Amino acid sequence: MSAQHLSEVCGGDSIDNITQLLKTLLSSATLPDTEDGSSSYLEGIWGYKDADGRTALHWAVALKNYDMVNKLIAAPYNAPVMTEDNDGASPFLSACMVGAPEALVKELLTLSVEQYPSFQKCPEAHKPQSEPFNPPVSAPEGTDPPTSDEIRSIILQSSDSSGNTPLLVAVSRGHTHIVKFLLENDVDLFHQNERGQSVLHRAVGKGNLDLVELLVRHSEKKFSETKSRHRQWMNLQDYRGDSALFYASMENNEEMGKFLLRHGADRELRNKEGKQFWEL
Repeated sequence: MSAQHLSEVCGGDSIDNITQLLKTLLSSATLPDTEDGSSSYLEGIWGYKDADGRTALHWAVALKNYDMVNKLIAAPYNAPVMTEDNDGASPFLSACMVGAPEALVKELLTLSVEQYPSFQKCPEAHKPQSEPFNPPVSAPEGTDPPTSDEIRSIILQSSDSSGNTPLLVAVSRGHTHIVKFLLENDVDLFHQNERGQSVLHRAVGKGNLDLVELLVRHSEKKFSETKSRHRQWMNLQDYRGDSALFYASMENNEEMGKFLLRHGADRELRNKEGKQFWEL
């Protein structure tokens, strides 16, 4: 009989079941230490990461078991929040992906900021076991550590191994309340993932006109004094050279296309094949 997967117990309401499984799994596992030999902040059962690189807390977030998440991040468990799975996703990013309640997203962000310095001290704990760990070059002596505001910005802008940020995943899943929260925190609109897709690409590709309008209005307000920046954002191109307008054309979404054209989309733009949007 195969061993029970961590995700199987993290969707339920019993911490005892999770604890029992973690103790069994942990008995044959070794958690990494920090470079100076001190104990990793991921010590103990709540720091255990499975073959997917996920902790029990991370699975509870991904499974939308918010009652369990709230229990695990509080005393006496104090499960670590600043972790990454094998795809480079943190519980905070996963919370944005699944559309967790805003209050919980805020709490995960706050705890991530608090734990970030410890996370930086033992990054080897977040590498998949199949990957060799190469310690990062130490910061120059005398360099000031990042402030809480800087750490907050780092986490808000963090991306997984595919280059997807909290804003990108929230837009992709249509979680308007998360998108609004992230925009209020002034996240970068210009970020593009490994495929060159921006948040506008993703919103248009999903046919979500409400989110497209929200993003476009935000950009127009943000760049009201530098309108060229807004137009630049409207016309970001993916790895094929397609802008968001091309995505609307590919989906035969005339209403979306007209909206984009009214708000700065370039009708003369050509992709890497030399085609204009109407030729797709």
